[in-house]
Amino acid sequence: MNKAVIVALLLCVTTFTGCIGGDETSSTDNQLDPVSNLDEEELSQRFANLTASYENLAADLSTLAANYDEALSQNIELQNDIKDLEVELAVADTHNEMMNSTIVDQELELSNLRDQLEISNGHLDTAHESFENLNSSFNSLEDELENYESDLDSLANEYSMLDYNFSVLETQYDNLSLQYNTLSTEFDDLLAEYEGMMAEFDEWKTYQSLTNWNFDGDCPTDYVMSYSSGIDNGDNNGDAGNHVLENGEIDHSASVCKAGMSALTNNTSEYIYYLTEFNGKLYYQYEGSADYGRELWTMDYYGNAEMLKDINTGDADSYPWIMGQTEDLLFFRALTSLNGYELWVTDGTESGTNMVKDINPGSSSGFYGYYGFQYFNDKFYFGGNNGTSGEELWATDGTEDGTYLVKEIRGEDSNGNNYGSNPNGFTVIGDTLYFIANDGEHGSEPWMTDGTANGTRMLKDIREEDSDGNNYGSSYGCDMECDSSFKPYYKFGDQIFFRADDGIHGQELWVTDGTSNGTQMLKDIREEDSNGNNYGSTYCYSQDCFFEFGDKLWFSADDGTHGRELWYTDGTEAGTLMFSDIREGSSGSNPSFRFTMGDYFYFTAHDGDSSRFFMTDGKQMIMDLNLHSGDVYTYTTPVMFQGEYYMSLYTQPTGYELWKSDGTSDGTVMVHEFRSGTSSGSPQDFVVLNNKVLLMRVYPGNYANIFAYAPSDYEL
Repeated sequence: MNKAVIVALLLCVTTFTGCIGGDETSSTDNQLDPVSNLDEEELSQRFANLTASYENLAADLSTLAANYDEALSQNIELQNDIKDLEVELAVADTHNEMMNSTIVDQELELSNLRDQLEISNGHLDTAHESFENLNSSFNSLEDELENYESDLDSLANEYSMLDYNFSVLETQYDNLSLQYNTLSTEFDDLLAEYEGMMAEFDEWKTYQSLTNWNFDGDCPTDYVMSYSSGIDNGDNNGDAGNHVLENGEIDHSASVCKAGMSALTNNTSEYIYYLTEFNGKLYYQYEGSADYGRELWTMDYYGNAEMLKDINTGDADSYPWIMGQTEDLLFFRALTSLNGYELWVTDGTESGTNMVKDINPGSSSGFYGYYGFQYFNDKFYFGGNNGTSGEELWATDGTEDGTYLVKEIRGEDSNGNNYGSNPNGFTVIGDTLYFIANDGEHGSEPWMTDGTANGTRMLKDIREEDSDGNNYGSSYGCDMECDSSFKPYYKFGDQIFFRADDGIHGQELWVTDGTSNGTQMLKDIREEDSNGNNYGSTYCYSQDCFFEFGDKLWFSADDGTHGRELWYTDGTEAGTLMFSDIREGSSGSNPSFRFTMGDYFYFTAHDGDSSRFFMTDGKQMIMDLNLHSGDVYTYTTPVMFQGEYYMSLYTQPTGYELWKSDGTSDGTVMVHEFRSGTSSGSPQDFVVLNNKVLLMRVYPGNYANIFAYAPSDYEL
């Protein structure tokens, strides 16, 4: 229905309400016009009511129109949905027709399959019958196989026994073959010796065997005699049969030297320093004449000495300090007025004694050698200063071109200063050189190198920057001049042990596998005290910091309760323990390792009354050797000589003198007293010559001299 028609109808109803049913009204005017009887006020009221009714009807009409529009819209949507459904229904009808056709085809196919199944069942019955026959045959074969396997096991056992017997026979054959080869070699040697002896005998029958004796000659200790022997056969242009043993005819010669202690030098006015053996001669620092300063001298084993070279010419001193050696070269530090302290090298001749390189060009010094000179990968590594980079890591092969800066670890700072990283504590472990260095950013930390610049790196920043922005570093090197004997790193098992301070626990025992992540504190031995201090338990600033004995690594530590005592570790935190509280209380015994011999190691320590010399098996037993009732100390590292350890040992009556030990209390005795009374001879710089003579530098008075000692007569 049209919206306008509805509105017109409603308007008509509203306006002409009195028209409907007019035939039933009165024919009077009052009945035909009911408002004629109303006054003006009532009429106005009625009009107002009609107006309100009209407005209400108009609002209802508007609502109705809106509902109509909504219904019309829904009707259109329904019509569209019906159309879509009609299309889908048509498609479904088509699909249904196709499905009906497919069902017919499938029913036909199913009928064919049933026929094929009946045929297959027949074949299956036939196959089942064949299977039963085959199964019966298989069971028979299986029984036969079990019999064969039993026979095979028996044969395998027999083969194993034969193989074992063959291995035994093969081993016996190899042993017999080895014995045969050994006997054959020995026989050939004996045959050659026999033939030589027969030739000598034939020669002896023809010519006279002569021996010359000489009672005038040289020995490191007192001389006895020398002799030479041979056959007067005319060898090497000699005259045969002239009853004179000529040089070419000498087959054997030797000097017989006397046991005892002898002085090779008689120095009464100048000092001798840094005694070293190199290629059959002794080298040392000495001022042997008023015309020269302290220079490098050399001496044979008989006391024949000479200055090798006047390095700092005239009466100026070069102060040579021997650093290290290879098979052919001896390295040392020396001073000249033109070049300062630099690295020098010698082959044992004057012409072969030269400065390796002027590392710091000009008169400034480039090499002092205070903190180590370590051989590694066919080169020596050390701290050198070229005047630009500060003291950094250098390497040398003994030539000028082969002496170079490996890496500038600590560069110039923000103020333009080059302090250098001061590398020290060089320790070779496998194919890596470990050392301590300060890169200016992390403080002194452990570093490592393979000998190349790219292979030189910090192991780990153990002590990181503190809250005040300070980088002190975790590692401490030499607190004084030290040589290559200072080894702060030690490989034990699969780990490398060292000491470090992380800024929290103090200096404690650390381990590393060579990686940053594998570097960690092994144990906090000395924990924080009641005042909140962490002093750390262990330190080492010189010499070897660890020693290995009895499957354990030994060191000294202070746990804050017992003082510094002897500790050991098996490489684990739980296995890191104090060995013994030698000195009760918190003072500690301050043990110092000396040497090992057999099943024991030896050390000095203070028991609370005096410093003593102890031995222990590293398990439970600790025994004082009772060398003297007062203090006993040792000086320098003991040296093994003819099966015993020789050392500079102190007792209150004699001072430091030469002692030896076979590991027993009775066998630990003084060998020689160089200075009577309590003054010390202080023997040091021990050199063992062919395990026959012990050479040493000694102070028999105010100045050092070189001595030789032999426990028994010997040939040289």
